[in-house]
Amino acid sequence: MKPARRIAIDQIFPDVDSGRFEAKRIVHRPATVAADIVCDGHDVLSCALYIRGPHHGSWTTIPMADVGNDRWEAAFTPDQLGTWDYTVRVGVDRFQTWLRDLKRRKNAGDDLRDEMIEGQQLIDSVLQSAPTDVAKQLSQMKSALTGPDGYSTACSNQLASLMAAHACHSEDTWLDSPRRICVERERAAVGAWYEAFPRSWGSPGAHGTLCDLAKKIDYIAQQECRER
Repeated sequence: MKPARRIAIDQIFPDVDSGRFEAKRIVHRPATVAADIVCDGHDVLSCALYIRGPHHGSWTTIPMADVGNDRWEAAFTPDQLGTWDYTVRVGVDRFQTWLRDLKRRKNAGDDLRDEMIEGQQLIDSVLQSAPTDVAKQLSQMKSALTGPDGYSTACSNQLASLMAAHACHSEDTWLDSPRRICVERERAAVGAWYEAFPRSWGSPGAHGTLCDLAKKIDYIAQQECRER
């Protein structure tokens, strides 16, 4: 029996019947994806939107932002017509959780030696899979954590970026199944379909036929051009 997951993804948007049908969006217009994301405890979360265009083999990752009340959002602008896929990944950000608690203990005047050792262990977990050049930078920062500039190293943007870029997501939670968005042309947002009934195109007092309607094709085409 699998243990219950700590993280839940709910109220995904846009979504039509739990992914049974495609949502609709317009090409070259921003499309927002949002979800309610909750987790037990008080850990910092790492949430990301993954999108894939109709002719793209790989996924593009976009960080999601917490907009309040457990709601997370991200936006992208589709640049091609067709069906786009998207999904959401959520995991506990162990480094950012550690960094948040480290700052709190620093402000309280606590001894930070144990926290710095924990930070080194977090760096070790990333070192195993990081490229050689990245591993070298992380090793230097790991050593610096227990030095006189340890706190400033821990709070540096460089360390945060490297830890985020090379974090392991094997235990993260994913949306139950990817959702689809049908991206259509600009006129799909404002255009309309017209129907013509042959019976209405006959001479006065007579029932129209397809032949009568065929004679009016040019006239109908002119009306469409005029609306453009």
